[in-house]
Amino acid sequence: MDERRQTARWEVKKEAATWIPGTKSLNYCIIEDMHLNGMGVSCHTELFHKQETAVFFMLEGNLDFIEIEAQIVWKTITDTGRRLYGLSFRRGPWPCVW
Repeated sequence: MDERRQTARWEVKKEAATWIPGTKSLNYCIIEDMHLNGMGVSCHTELFHKQETAVFFMLEGNLDFIEIEAQIVWKTITDTGRRLYGLSFRRGPWPCVW
């Protein structure tokens, strides 16, 4: 398989709560890896409703949300039904101040 990545990735493998403006509940996912321009995320439920959106992440053990504006650049579903997303940062991340 040809490697198309342009920047190094750091393995994260951390559970995160996610919230998307306009939704009524938190979703839970795993931040698989991260790099300077984006990140890989996996979850059991459909996470994003729009191609480009603001997403708020709260890492396990931390009570502060981080806002990221990202575009979905790829999505795939595994044999077990887990959804994998590739996100490209558009701006952010910033701590969310309520």
